[in-house]
Amino acid sequence: MVAATAAVVGLTGVAVEAGNAAATNYPNAATTRTTPDGWNVGVGLSGYAVHQVPVLNQSPFTREAFIDLNSNGVIGGTGRVPVDSGTLTYGLQLACGVDVSNGVQLGLSVSPSVGVTISYPPALTGNVGITPSVSATVKPGVINDFKFGTKTMKGAQAGMQMTGVHIVISGCLSGISIRPYATVAISTAANDTTTNVYGKPVTL
Repeated sequence: MVAATAAVVGLTGVAVEAGNAAATNYPNAATTRTTPDGWNVGVGLSGYAVHQVPVLNQSPFTREAFIDLNSNGVIGGTGRVPVDSGTLTYGLQLACGVDVSNGVQLGLSVSPSVGVTISYPPALTGNVGITPSVSATVKPGVINDFKFGTKTMKGAQAGMQMTGVHIVISGCLSGISIRPYATVAISTAANDTTTNVYGKPVTL
């Protein structure tokens, strides 16, 4: 793997409106760290925008939005041990506080059946492991991780982008909280190192 001469993550992104939804744009986030082997690893998020729309089913317990997000990873510096492999991963963390899918039962135990559906078209390029549509149940009070893609870093830099990813949450009284993240993981003969960055939490 070719090493870059610098490990500063410079990210730019332009949010594109989904339909007639007005976008709320959020700050970029980036971090850089030096690994035990002497490599400088940077990871960042940019172009983070949430287009919240009126829900089609008109239910007060449903949230619907379109998400834009760019991720970028960089491996730089002059490490003492060669990098054998590296990956860039990104996605969203989601959490619901109060489940009402079995009716409003505030203060009582209810089954973990808040529904989440994320529609993400498959990538047109290789080395990206993503699922066209993600559906899951979200247990109230638990932070759930929805990974959008993992890309093998064949050089010193890698990036992934998504625009207008459709997300629907049903059965959540308290609203759903979402937080984007990106991770760069590298492996050498001596060490495995992971570097993470998180975007601003948003409640739908």
